[in-house]
Amino acid sequence: MKPPKIQRPPYQSVPLATGLRWNYSPDIQFTEKMDGIRRELVIGQSVIVGELMRDERFFAFDLPIYNGADIRLLPRRERLAMLDTFHLLRPETSANGGELLHRVLARGSEGVCAAHWQGTFYEAMFRCKRIETHDCTVAEKSARQSVRLVSDGIDRGWCPAFGGKADSLNIGDVVEIACQQIHVSGKFREPRLIRIRTDKMN
Repeated sequence: MKPPKIQRPPYQSVPLATGLRWNYSPDIQFTEKMDGIRRELVIGQSVIVGELMRDERFFAFDLPIYNGADIRLLPRRERLAMLDTFHLLRPETSANGGELLHRVLARGSEGVCAAHWQGTFYEAMFRCKRIETHDCTVAEKSARQSVRLVSDGIDRGWCPAFGGKADSLNIGDVVEIACQQIHVSGKFREPRLIRIRTDKMN
């Protein structure tokens, strides 16, 4: 079975100080955010969304297709109950986001995501990471080893891509960028290229 192209749910970033104050909520599932590459695992007629880590472990996050049926409009609680039947590795979860984020950061992991238990597959999720990063598209390259970035239809400015990184990038590539903050103009302050995200390109 060839997996269908599964559209990503939207994410909204939350400042670290805010995430550390996330309280207990029975309506929200807080999940450790894994620092891997997005993958879709096919088992029979089911498609499982997760992340493949550098050590080749796969962590399952969600289940959009179950036994050939599209269940993306079912509540998250029901989808994950079906996902449990596959007995795959899952990231740590909690009903207390602040406590989970403290634990996750203490062991050197990336951060935490928050999703409503009644939400569909496409409902926006909130993410809080140790370092705020943004996914951008390369819109232009310069002869000075830098690239101009665009995200959400906004010009984010130029980012250095030294050490031959600019040569390996093409216009239209998706890259992950860290920055100090976003100016009122929409441009990044002190952007830094982290990696190319081949898993986020069509």
